[in-house]
Amino acid sequence: MNDSELERLDGERPGPGGTAASLGRILKRNLWIIILTTLAATGAAVALSKRQHPRYESTALLQFSALGPEYQILGVRYVPTVNDEAAQEQADAVFVGSRPVAVLAAGRTRPPLTADDVQNLVKVALQGQGTRIVAVTASGGTAGAAAGLANIYARSARDIQRTDDARRAVAAKQALQVEYSGLPYWQKHGNTGDTLRSEMEELDTLARIGTGSPQLLDAALPASAPVSPKPTRTAVLGALLGLLLGAAIAAVREQSDRRLRDRRQVATAFDARVLAEIPRARGLRKGRSFTDLPPSVVEAFQLLQANLRYAAATRTSRVMLTSAVSDEGKSTVAWNLGAAAVAAGLRVLIVEADLRRPELAQRYGLDSAPGLAEVLAGSVAPSAAVRSVFKSASSNGAGPAEMSALVAGEAPDHPTELFQSKRLPQVLDEAGRNYDLVLIDAPPLPTADAVPLVALADGVVIVTYVGRATGADAVQLREQLENLAPRVLGVVTNGVT
Repeated sequence: MNDSELERLDGERPGPGGTAASLGRILKRNLWIIILTTLAATGAAVALSKRQHPRYESTALLQFSALGPEYQILGVRYVPTVNDEAAQEQADAVFVGSRPVAVLAAGRTRPPLTADDVQNLVKVALQGQGTRIVAVTASGGTAGAAAGLANIYARSARDIQRTDDARRAVAAKQALQVEYSGLPYWQKHGNTGDTLRSEMEELDTLARIGTGSPQLLDAALPASAPVSPKPTRTAVLGALLGLLLGAAIAAVREQSDRRLRDRRQVATAFDARVLAEIPRARGLRKGRSFTDLPPSVVEAFQLLQANLRYAAATRTSRVMLTSAVSDEGKSTVAWNLGAAAVAAGLRVLIVEADLRRPELAQRYGLDSAPGLAEVLAGSVAPSAAVRSVFKSASSNGAGPAEMSALVAGEAPDHPTELFQSKRLPQVLDEAGRNYDLVLIDAPPLPTADAVPLVALADGVVIVTYVGRATGADAVQLREQLENLAPRVLGVVTNGVT
């Protein structure tokens, strides 16, 4: 095995630019991961949402006068520019969000909060450009607490602003009084004095009743529902996150998965043509008779036997079926390939040569002994161990065809020694003379038991189950075959979906 071989196999994997069919198979293989991850993330999100305490929000609106109070108090005619308006709006928001407002609001809460608590619970923002409306949004554990804090905070900002305006009015009045006191007698009793006295009266009124800015435009009302948690939204977000996470896990798993998944990977890995793709079917696992299998499965085995019968350049009567690893379905393929060959008019013998893991007798209801082990040990003649298991009317007019089986028999202590005995080639030679097709159900090739069988077969068929063998397994089997130099007839891909 070498790194270049494995890199070439990895290059056969469908990447981001693969076909829609490949992507569909990838999703199907990893669908359980995506579903479980999505369900787990959704459940975690819902559980987290239930553990959260509800949080409510309410908003109060403060509106400031279009002109600053200093201009209204002094009666100065002033038309602000756009930049001045924008700057004044920002100044309004900065003032409402200032520390003094939070300190005053904190002292008015019951139970009392700290100024830091108030600033953490209250958000201040401009409601819109050109309106001079500031939104005060407070949060709380109950709807009433949130609305109450928003109103307390807004009123605190209003009271501080009006107190400052009154203080400025008093200061302005005092300045006018100094100016009035310094006037000559005739100016005090003239137009100048009248104007100053009128302005002082207005400032006195403003100091007592205020400018009316800002005003509480809209008081905060208790919210009908909390802003958090929101179980439905949290569950949807958790599901989306789980879906993305599951897809990411599936992508990583697919990239790191070196198992052979499709026809192209199998052909490249074993450097052999694919003779047939056997669909996955429950009836195959349960050992149903060939005629009771789904039509697609029957057709796949018919194609396999036709390829073996007509595609070979020379006659092939003894075919060995092996695999790179165990549990690839060799026995199932051998049995149903034999049934397809019988239906085509051939006399078939299946030799179960996997003495360590026999399964034909149990799956298809046959006597487990005597079998190949007893024949190779010399205790039973081949004719006494072979049994007829299937007959069919010939489709070529040559009379009825029959399938026979030589099962593994009782498991011996040292099966490798039996395979190296002189009886094995004699048994297979006799079978080759008596039957049109001998199917040797061999162990996986990396085992020592399979090596003697390679030299006695006319050709080798590799059986691989989709998603079971890896590229490394395939390379190891190929190296073993190259050492033994058999005639590789092709690959059967088993368990295709």
